[in-house]
Amino acid sequence: MRSLLLTVLIAVLPISSAEADFQTGNELWAACNQRPRQECIGYVEAIADALSLGDFLGLQACMPQTLTSGQAVDVVLKLLRDHPEKRHFGAVGLVALALAQGFPCRSQ
Repeated sequence: MRSLLLTVLIAVLPISSAEADFQTGNELWAACNQRPRQECIGYVEAIADALSLGDFLGLQACMPQTLTSGQAVDVVLKLLRDHPEKRHFGAVGLVALALAQGFPCRSQ
């Protein structure tokens, strides 16, 4: 399942920072590893909000209502730390992927 989601991410978001001024995973990684990390937290919260509305970039996440911003950032940082080879991709897709993997929706 994880490799399928990574494949979806690569197919959906091949946009680099140079093409459209979108933030890359490298830029988000840097923002999340400095203090204060308000930029990182705000970015992750925005994507989490988009995911909470339903399907986003072909991904879904079922995040608990008790999820904190810090926990969401930790989930994103784990993906960025574990997959440095993916950091050149768009940060939007990487955050969405991390949250979808971290909080999969269970079938009813």
